[in-house]
Amino acid sequence: MSQDELQKFINLISRLPGIGQRSAQRIALYLIKNKQELMLPLEESIKETASVVKKCTNCGILDVIVPCKICSSENRSKTTICIVEDMADVWAFERSGYHKGLYHVIGGLLSASKNFTEQDLNLNKLKERIGAGYVYCDQFISPDQAQEEIEKVLGHKIEPRRDIKFNSGRLEKYWVKNCLAIGLSSGFLEPLEATSIHSTLIQIILFATEYLKKEMDFNNEELISNFNNRIGRQFDDFKTFLNMHYVSKRRDSKFWQYVADECISEETKKFISLWQDELPSLDHFDDYLSGLPHVQSQLYYPVVDGLGLLSKESAREQMSKYDLRSTSRKYYNDFSEKFNEIIKDSLTHSQYINLSVNS
Repeated sequence: MSQDELQKFINLISRLPGIGQRSAQRIALYLIKNKQELMLPLEESIKETASVVKKCTNCGILDVIVPCKICSSENRSKTTICIVEDMADVWAFERSGYHKGLYHVIGGLLSASKNFTEQDLNLNKLKERIGAGYVYCDQFISPDQAQEEIEKVLGHKIEPRRDIKFNSGRLEKYWVKNCLAIGLSSGFLEPLEATSIHSTLIQIILFATEYLKKEMDFNNEELISNFNNRIGRQFDDFKTFLNMHYVSKRRDSKFWQYVADECISEETKKFISLWQDELPSLDHFDDYLSGLPHVQSQLYYPVVDGLGLLSKESAREQMSKYDLRSTSRKYYNDFSEKFNEIIKDSLTHSQYINLSVNS
């Protein structure tokens, strides 16, 4: 082996992740010294691997068959897809035995420094694998009619996995004696995780900071009633916020006609009337949760604007009066700086998974 060929060999080894020039030199010399026992078998294994290993056309997993063994297995859950960065994450999850569903390997992480953009990720195939729900009111159409509507839009037949009925509502009392209902046990309005998680956290924080004592009096009806009223109000405010989403000019079906005539609440109508001439403001909402985050002006803005109910004239006046453009720009820049500072020392996706699996 000439010096040029040796250096080429070393350079190729140094291109492996985590391998520098010195490490590459040591590896190259070790392989050459152990030519028969290691170098030649390694060469043969590399050639064989390159010829037989393929990327699964469904999920991106490396395997010798397509679709891969996991996608083809009848024992894997088809309703759950774990999205991972690369094969190392798949191996980590498989070692843990925790995940029983399918995978989708996106092939990297967004990185401006490495010029790795969304187009470089394996996302298009993922969109085909993720199902979409269709929410309908069975008071007006049947499950079969709902399926026909979806197929008409998509242009092909579908196989619905299941039809889920929503029974929305809330408890009247959340705290009874020594029992406390928190989260989904306290009420259900819609299958939106963000709403459920938010309300659950607020309920826990409120109870822990203002009601939880070393010595609890479970017969203090005034205290218990106070907590129950505040949480009930929280649910009612969420209901009004969701109700606002259904303010529409649509009258093209019995459902939308019914919504317009029967379903828009008085509280929603009050807000709509109020915001004809001014913008949503914190002054329009009662602070009954001791300053904890809640459904207030910042959440109503995108909804009201999206429905075309936001007063553009009032918006221009307030932006000019309070110089909101420069203030918003300052907040955005401050947020960006803090965000970049926070993630600077954060673990990557792969590092987090490996740490979680091995801990």
